[in-house]
Amino acid sequence: MGCALDDYQPPLLRTRHVDAPSIANFIIFGEMGVGKSSLVNLIAGKEVAETSRGAQSCTLDSTEHTIRLTDYQFDVHLYNTAGLNEPTMSNANYVDALVKAHKLIQSLQEKGGIHGLLFCMRGRMSNTVQQNYRLFYEFLCQKQVPVALVITGLENEPDMDDWWTQNETHFKTSGIASVKHVCITTIKGYNNVYEGRYWESS
Repeated sequence: MGCALDDYQPPLLRTRHVDAPSIANFIIFGEMGVGKSSLVNLIAGKEVAETSRGAQSCTLDSTEHTIRLTDYQFDVHLYNTAGLNEPTMSNANYVDALVKAHKLIQSLQEKGGIHGLLFCMRGRMSNTVQQNYRLFYEFLCQKQVPVALVITGLENEPDMDDWWTQNETHFKTSGIASVKHVCITTIKGYNNVYEGRYWESS
């Protein structure tokens, strides 16, 4: 989508490595309906983020969730962004979304920096997936913040981890790189039919 972004200046980033922090800041991004809020609940081990099957406004307003990791004795701050589905957005809304993403990233510089990006996606490649990756990792974060891929919707796979082995090359040819990947499901399903897979993912 063509946008007048010639005057946009990305913020100067101050990233941090998680050696022994008291807090850690992570941004979750991805399309609508890929399970970002469900991922927050999975990490928390309980329902802390509202999930929705309905259509949502395509903005990058974020919701902060603080989760205490008792095993490591520090807090994780997850910033859950709303889905950015570019093909359904007007130019004005897309630019507005960029401004809000910029403000979120800028605000985190005063809260200890950004420790990582969690790119939540289902097991399929599309132009929107590639554009979201480039928007956050390359454009907004200037390739300075590590990205972890969270592949959701794999509850029907014979082996969720094998999915990556079969599809890794496709990610490389699409220009999507990461420091880590996880292959999971974020749903328990009707009558908890996927509950075993759900807890395996946690």
